[in-house]
Amino acid sequence: MMMQFTEIPFSPPPPLSHDHHPTLLTMNRTTTAAIRPWPGGFPMPSKSLSTVNFGDANCMEQLLVHCAEAIDNNDATPAQQILWVLNNIARPDGDSTQRLTCAFLRALVSRAALTGTCKMVIPNFNPISSPRKFSLLELAHFIDLTPWHRFGFTASNSIILEAISDLPVIHIVDLSITHCMQIPTLIDSIATRFEAQGRIPPIVKLTVGAISDEIPPVFDLLSYDELGIRLINFSRSRNIVLEFKAIPTSPSDGFASLLEEIRQSKLYSNDAAAIIVNCQMSLHLLQEEEVSSLSSSSMREMFLQAVRSLEPSIMVVVEEDADFTGRSVVGRLRSAFNHMWSPMRGRRGSRGRSPGPSGPSG
Repeated sequence: MMMQFTEIPFSPPPPLSHDHHPTLLTMNRTTTAAIRPWPGGFPMPSKSLSTVNFGDANCMEQLLVHCAEAIDNNDATPAQQILWVLNNIARPDGDSTQRLTCAFLRALVSRAALTGTCKMVIPNFNPISSPRKFSLLELAHFIDLTPWHRFGFTASNSIILEAISDLPVIHIVDLSITHCMQIPTLIDSIATRFEAQGRIPPIVKLTVGAISDEIPPVFDLLSYDELGIRLINFSRSRNIVLEFKAIPTSPSDGFASLLEEIRQSKLYSNDAAAIIVNCQMSLHLLQEEEVSSLSSSSMREMFLQAVRSLEPSIMVVVEEDADFTGRSVVGRLRSAFNHMWSPMRGRRGSRGRSPGPSGPSG
């Protein structure tokens, strides 16, 4: 049977029959499909839903979990039922919890489209939507309001400053998802420290991994070449010599093109620059599963081994402890939901707002 998904205000599912057998959900005027009992832990549709807080993050997380379980078990009927509920309560233009749930809903629909009999539940639902793109000022504002990113910037910049105190040339390999938003602060910190000490600051070579995948936050308007020009001009104003290069790369192959560029640069460079690898919220993009039956290493392990072979002075990793690649689909979904909800919670706190809907379970 096919479910017609529409962007309409939430209305509760049809009530259970009086003998409490599974409900019948009308698909159209002539076709019906048997619906199994409501997922455990949620109010039965025969009860009043007026007191249920569907905007609560815990409630939405549980609905997503039950839906993921149904899809993973190739059980189309409960998947259809929960997708219908989620489609009506997770508004793409709602509050932060609703928008996040809407994004996960699209992911579940995409997964259902590849899963056996669950294909039947999505023929008229289009999960494709373009991610919101930030202008330069919007991205800077987003980063400034997100302690999730600001803490990582502050911690890694402090470590990098300590590591370069006696180095004439440093080569920073920036592999982050924030499009060089960390670099101006780092350049300013380097200039301030060396100026206070009356010393000549090091030459900074900056190689940026221009991740080709549209991984949020997505940057708009400026190309990496234009971004590089702005960074060079800013560095010049702080008496820092900056060399900039952006290398298109992708987590799908373990950032192979970026690593090869660094390897070649090290091989043919005459300045013996100290390599500093800066990974900001990007390591989790690499799979932990074994790449193939012929290899006992995962993509993440292969990446780390490749970085080690470059003999960097330091490697800074900023990540949230979350399992995105475990065998359990429920575990992966919970980790991803909490991971993505954390910056929203931090942003709400940094603005001094009163707490909104309660967060997801830890």
